[in-house]
This record gives sequence, structure tokens and C-alpha cells, in this order.
Amino acid sequence: MKRYFLFISFLLVSYCGKDPASPSTIDYFSDDQLFIEKLVSINNSIVDEDAITDRIIKKLVVSSDSQYYKIKELDLSSMGIDSIPKSIADLDSLSILNLNDNLIKYLPVEICEIINDNAVDFDVRHNHLCNSEVPVCILSSEETIPSFFDLQYSSEGVVCNYQMSVDDLDFIELFINANWLINNNDLEYDSIWAILNHPERTIWQDFVEPSDDSDGIENVVSRIIQIKYEGFNEESGGIHTIPTAIKTVDSLKFLYLSNNNLESIPGEIGDLERLEKLNLDGNKITEIPESIGGRPGLRRLKELIISDNELSSLTDFISQLSGLTELDLSRNNLATLPASLCDFVNIINVTYNKFCPRCTEECSVCNSGYNNCFNILYLDQDPLDAQNCDLDEDGDGYADCD
Repeated sequence: MKRYFLFISFLLVSYCGKDPASPSTIDYFSDDQLFIEKLVSINNSIVDEDAITDRIIKKLVVSSDSQYYKIKELDLSSMGIDSIPKSIADLDSLSILNLNDNLIKYLPVEICEIINDNAVDFDVRHNHLCNSEVPVCILSSEETIPSFFDLQYSSEGVVCNYQMSVDDLDFIELFINANWLINNNDLEYDSIWAILNHPERTIWQDFVEPSDDSDGIENVVSRIIQIKYEGFNEESGGIHTIPTAIKTVDSLKFLYLSNNNLESIPGEIGDLERLEKLNLDGNKITEIPESIGGRPGLRRLKELIISDNELSSLTDFISQLSGLTELDLSRNNLATLPASLCDFVNIINVTYNKFCPRCTEECSVCNSGYNNCFNILYLDQDPLDAQNCDLDEDGDGYADCD
């Protein structure tokens, strides 16, 4: 009985003397724990959470009513990892991140939030980041973009020979700076860059181009073939200008900038020899520069869409765009068309401008302002429904002649 009492007393003393808040009972902060769980779930190469926690240097956070661990340093090198969850942005105590020697092809843009906010020292060398979707904060980890890709591998496991055109990347940077007044060292830059460089908006394509050196070696360089920045029409902001440096993006085939706040078109667009589609509808453009048709470029242009703007006249140079199959000038302020466009009468859309068909037919003064080759085009339209004509003040059902 005495022995039994002593044994019970020993257990009580042992239990009561144990610190209930000892490190073995402290959990990770909820955001950090969720990151660990997600990292394990999306990577088959990670056996369990212990494989991750063994590579973490953590810090203890003590508050008035709780204490927990947060991830300070994370070494995931050489683990066969191919994916990093977006929740990495929630590791607000992270200062060192080692992802060296893995199989990562894509990194979430959210990683830039934590890298920029915490000035995280990171290593992503020897992965498979050999594509155009590398976040800009990651690209800048090396002195030059070519040197970044030189330290990556392709999906076939050989050294990455992928290169992104420096001129094209510079254009995106200039575009962001001109429209949002943000430089590449600003915190907001990475998020805007990611939005614009999304594969649905900016499409890159590989081209074989000669080396800048005199060795005669050709390089595979990724160039922009599509820019689709639509709907950035915030009041007193958004996209309101196109940098003249667009002439350096001479691989561009498709340019869609509809529903923005553009007021002008840079003449340099007239130099884009590969451009096939130019869509600028829903802006505030008042004139088309003479370079659109007046320069040697744009011979491949098939579609020119400038509807819903503020055009009041056109130049004769548009008639030199001989490859056009669609010319949409609807919803502008046009009252006449140049005779040089007669060959385009079957591809032009001029609904809801300032044309007054009944004037063309009945009023000799008005008729002199129109070219006969367009009369059918005008007369087939209802002046009140299809044109922005003067109101029918005399009540005869037709727009009035001046």
C-alpha cells in the first residue's frame, strides 16, 4: 500500500511539474500550418509534414493569451518539389527561402508579395522555370534575364535555352510606368505586371533570331505576338497612353486595347509589319495618324476596329491598307468618308455616325458632301436608328437636311 501511494505521488508530481506550454506542445500559427499542409498535399515527392518541419527554422511568438511558431527560414532544396501553393504569401515571418534544385515550372505570382514585403533572401536556381510566366520578382534575382534562364532546366532536363526578348520586357515596363506611374521597384509593380502578362492577355512565341555577338550563333528568343489589355478604363486612370516604344515589339500580330481611356494612337504602330488585327474600340480617339497606311508597315493588317470613339475625319492613307477585310468605324462623329475608300465600301461599318441618308438623296447641297460610291451604304440605313443625325424637327419621319 505504501509503495502504491509513493507511485501515485510520483506521477502527480511529474505531471504537475510539466510545463503545459513546453515547445513540444506549441503549434504552428494557423496560416503557417495551412501552408505546410497544402505544400504536402500538392507534391507527391513529400511523404509527410515531418519532412517539411525538419527543414524549418521557426521563431516563437508569445502573446498575452497564446504562443505559437511561425516559419522564419524554409529550406526545400532538392526535394523533388514541382508546386508551391499561393498561400506562401501568408508566411509573414519568412526571411529565407531555398527552392534550389527542384522540378518547379511555375511559381505563383503571390510569392512576390512576401519577397517584396519581407525582403526575403531566396534561391530558385536549378528548377524548370523555363517559360514566359516567371514572376518578375523572380526574374530579377539574377543580374540579367539571360543569366536567370541559364541557371534553369527545360522540361527535358537539359539546360534552358529560353530567352525573353529584352525589348519586349522593356516595353511592358514602359507601358506600366506610363499608365500607372509605377516603377519596377514599387510594390504594386509585380501585381500589375502579372495581370498584364497573364497568358490570356500577353502571348509569347519562340522565334529564332541571330545572336547579338559576331559568332553567328542563332538564339531561340520568346517574343510577344499578342497584347490584349482591355477594360482598364478606370476614371482618371487606367490605360490612357501607348508608349512609342511599341515599335520595338515588331513581332506583334494582335493588338487589342478596347474599352480603355486612349485619346491618341502613336504613329509608331504604323511600323508594325507583322500586325494583323488592331482593335481600339471603346476609347476616346479623335484621329487616326497618317502613319496608319502611310508607312511601309501594316501590309498584313486584316482588321481595323476603331468603333465607339470620337473620330470626325479620316485620312486618305487608310486606303493603302490593301489587306483589310474589316474596317469598323461605327459610333464615331464622321460626316463624310474620303473617296479613296471607295474600294472598301463592302467591308466598312459606319453605323451611328453623322451621316444623314435622306439628305444625300434629297438635298443637293448635302449630296455634294458625299461620294456617290457610298450612297447605297448610307441610303440602306434608317437615319434615326442607324445614324446619330439631327432630330426630325419637322415631323416627317426623317432627319432634317441643313
